[in-house]
Amino acid sequence: MHTRDSLEPPRWLSTYGWLQGQHLIGATAIAKRRHLLGLLNTRGHRIFVEAGTYKGKTTAFFAQRAEQVYSVELHGGLFAAAQKQFAGSPNVTLVHGDSLVEIPKIVAGCSTPPLVFLDGHFSGPGTAEGEVMEPAQLTLGQLAGVALAGTTVVIDDLRLFGSGLAGFPQLDSITAAAREAFPDAVIRTGLDSIVIEA
Repeated sequence: MHTRDSLEPPRWLSTYGWLQGQHLIGATAIAKRRHLLGLLNTRGHRIFVEAGTYKGKTTAFFAQRAEQVYSVELHGGLFAAAQKQFAGSPNVTLVHGDSLVEIPKIVAGCSTPPLVFLDGHFSGPGTAEGEVMEPAQLTLGQLAGVALAGTTVVIDDLRLFGSGLAGFPQLDSITAAAREAFPDAVIRTGLDSIVIEA
């Protein structure tokens, strides 16, 4: 559900924007979660790893659908709120830190191939900025040596790569980094995302 302090566009604006060719307006959060759930199920993942807890809606969604959920949040206030929110969820592990550092550590410790959702970029007031504004490209390099065969990596906000927005690399740079990290993977587009099936 869209609220005044939400970073996600309301459903009507997202739909209208896409129909009018305004592709810098993202798909709705609900649609993105359904897309991720499809990957979780079709690829047989039991572990969901997320960069950017934010308000915990995606974390909560997957807490009911995956055996184990790991979520990394850099912003102190958002992390503290998530700790309270998920205090009674034994299958949710929250990590306070920069996703560029923490996601590779988590993936290295996974006993089965995880679904990794990279959505931990700086999004303005109320979010935190790590070492780089959009860490996905560097994170791919860190995952190269630690991800198990069968891992799926989803890089969110495809529409922003190559858009000219400060901090976002060119689309060919991110796909080249994906190919270098996972030379034998299927690399394709998903719902406003790049999907890497290792």
